Amino acid sequence: MNKLTIGFTLVEILIASSVALIIGILLLSILANNNGVFYKQNAIINEGLSLNDAMSEIDKNISQAINVVDTSDSHTLILKLPALDANGVLNNIYDYVIIAKDADNNNILRKKVFPDPLSNRKSEDLNLTTILDSIDFSYLDRSGAIVSPNLATAVSVTLSVKS
Repeated sequence: MNKLTIGFTLVEILIASSVALIIGILLLSILANNNGVFYKQNAIINEGLSLNDAMSEIDKNISQAINVVDTSDSHTLILKLPALDANGVLNNIYDYVIIAKDADNNNILRKKVFPDPLSNRKSEDLNLTTILDSIDFSYLDRSGAIVSPNLATAVSVTLSVKS
C-alpha cells in the first residue's frame, strides 16, 4: 500500500524556524539601534531647549536691571534690579541677581536672587543649565566699546556648552 504523506518533515520545520529566528533577531537589532538614535537625538534637542531657556532667563534679568554691579570676574554677572511690592516699584530699594558658575560643579550655571526684605520678589536658587563649559560676560557702552561693569549700558553673554 501507498502511504500518503501530508505536512512537513522535521528537517523542513527546523530550517523554517531557524530562518524565522534569524530574521526576528535582525529586526530586533535594527529596532534597538533606531530606538537609541531616537533617544540620543531627543537628548540633544532637550539640551538645546535648555540652553535657549537659560539665555532667555539671562536676557530677561538683564533687561530688568537698573545697572550691573562691578565684579572683577568676567564669569559672574551681578545685576541690581528695582525691588517690587504690591503697588509696583519701591524707590531706592533694590534686589540683586547673581548669574555664575556653581562653586562646587563648574558644569552648572546658577542664578540666585537676593531680594530686599521689603520686596515681594522671591528668593531663588535656579540651575539654568547643567552642561556648561564656559560663560563670559562683556560689558559694553552705547558705542559697543568694552567698559567696566558699572558704566555698561549693555551686556554681551558668551556661553559655550560641553558636547
